[in-house]
Amino acid sequence: MAKPKSNAQMRLDSAHVYDDAEGIPQDDWCRLFFEHIYCAFDDAAFADMYETLGRPPISPSQLACITILQSMYKVSDRAAVKASIRWRDWRIALGISPDYKGFDSTVLVRFRQRLLRNGRERGLFQTVLEQVSKLGLLKERRKLRVDATNLVANVAYLSRGDVIQEAIRVVVADLAERYPKLLRRGPLYRLHRKYGAEVWVGLGGSGEHRLRRLGRDGFAVLELCEQREVSGRATLERILDEHFSLDEGDDEPQVRPEKELDADRIVTPHEPDVRVGKKRKKSWIGDKVHIVETADKGQTNFITEVLVTHPRVDDSTMIEPI
Repeated sequence: MAKPKSNAQMRLDSAHVYDDAEGIPQDDWCRLFFEHIYCAFDDAAFADMYETLGRPPISPSQLACITILQSMYKVSDRAAVKASIRWRDWRIALGISPDYKGFDSTVLVRFRQRLLRNGRERGLFQTVLEQVSKLGLLKERRKLRVDATNLVANVAYLSRGDVIQEAIRVVVADLAERYPKLLRRGPLYRLHRKYGAEVWVGLGGSGEHRLRRLGRDGFAVLELCEQREVSGRATLERILDEHFSLDEGDDEPQVRPEKELDADRIVTPHEPDVRVGKKRKKSWIGDKVHIVETADKGQTNFITEVLVTHPRVDDSTMIEPI
């Protein structure tokens, strides 16, 4: 899509102007949202997220505001698009004109992907927070409260054996694709028959015999890599180091006992940065989100910061940086 330009002048038949029927007073949230939030965004500010040429984009300012309303009302992409067509308060909040027909809900998915790809995911939050501050709603605040919750990664919970097997499979598959001549002879042909295809994980367990076999095959795969550029190689090296020891003179890698495994070890080769987190009796794979909120009695309170950390960062250690 082509780069968006500055917002066009608001039409006189937009919902914010012409919808003066009873039921929605002048100080309703939707009118305040339009005035202080919607009007704070400018399509041109999102230009770096788009290409030089292409068809005109759907207004990124409108998509940003729909994304905010989604969070407020906790609705899906499809329901959000329907609300922008059918709900009076949303139409006023978004300055919708009578000829508006909505758009495919996948546009919201692609908009969020653009935000992430361009490092703009905090932009919406910061814009709203700046408007709240300009309105004087954060002045003379005395109390903050901080709490944390889990941010779950979109990955499967794998056993030790499955983590190692999947790491081997990724490297073997890439070796076979990049260097097909290696499949014509010995080691890679054998390893590709065992690990080249995707299999249903969770059935093999993590017994000593299986781990020893995976260790032997894992180090054999690393030897095949030699100086070649192979996807997943560094991850496999680290996983093998976490689960095995290979001292000089050993005939084969030795399996590290479960109790010696690092709590910060890789739990899936497909997302090597995610870790297991624990809070009281709850455990998960992903990150931890620390929410900072004003906490003054008798006043409207606001979230003023959202911090994402390693899942094992203790809540109490975040007080000072906040």
